[in-house]
Amino acid sequence: MRQQSASGTPVVVSLPAEIDMTNAGQVYDRLTAAAAGGAPVVIADCTAMNFCDAAGVRRLIMCHAGAAAHGVQLRLVIAPGGLLRRLLELLSADSVLPVYASVEEASVLPVQPARDPLSLPWTGRWDCPLRAQGDEHGGGRSSARISLSP
Repeated sequence: MRQQSASGTPVVVSLPAEIDMTNAGQVYDRLTAAAAGGAPVVIADCTAMNFCDAAGVRRLIMCHAGAAAHGVQLRLVIAPGGLLRRLLELLSADSVLPVYASVEEASVLPVQPARDPLSLPWTGRWDCPLRAQGDEHGGGRSSARISLSP
């Protein structure tokens, strides 16, 4: 683990070339320890990574949520065009995890207050409106069949 450890400066954690269910817990432990060190930003350097499974992505999201709950930002550095970047896009995890192209870029951007993505307020609506088939105007008619409206 490479660290730039002084109060107010980012901590950089170099992650392994592969993250899967066999080492996702170790990655989680390393990132969590870095976040507990008091730095406002922890940068997960994923530039050497060539494989990450769903367990790895899940742990990265858990690290992000845990860090945000303590006012720390977790930033991922993934080379443009990298496979991990594509995986995050496919899983829509790139909307939760902040991704940067280089450690330098992740280091110099201003620190925004960290937000716990798991504690976002419920708006009372789903992302895509659902309505019962045949209930074009939402008039309260119910049906066992549900369709997604455009």
